[in-house]
Amino acid sequence: MDLQQGLKTIGLSEGESKIYLALLKIGSSTVAKITKEVKIHRTNVYDFLEKLLIKGLVNYVIKGGVKHFKATHPNKLHDYLKEKENVVSTILPNLTELAKFLWIGISKKKKK
Repeated sequence: MDLQQGLKTIGLSEGESKIYLALLKIGSSTVAKITKEVKIHRTNVYDFLEKLLIKGLVNYVIKGGVKHFKATHPNKLHDYLKEKENVVSTILPNLTELAKFLWIGISKKKKK
């Protein structure tokens, strides 16, 4: 499995994956440089960067009034996945309770 496909498998979009990998490769970069590297429209690059910032996979510093984005260490991907796992653990009891009603309804239909 290639790196981009692996990132998509864990929940990143194609654009997020391209940008994250580009930033790992080229280091701290402006949106203009990222846009050239990934060949994605500048507006979309901003959208993907925002999503990566929210996920904690990218950060930035301001140099001379210009944002320079940088990928966080790849180990941060573990943190991202743990956060998703925590969300699932939190909602799982409610989902299980909700599903009981469905299972009860199905088992009653089968008995008839």
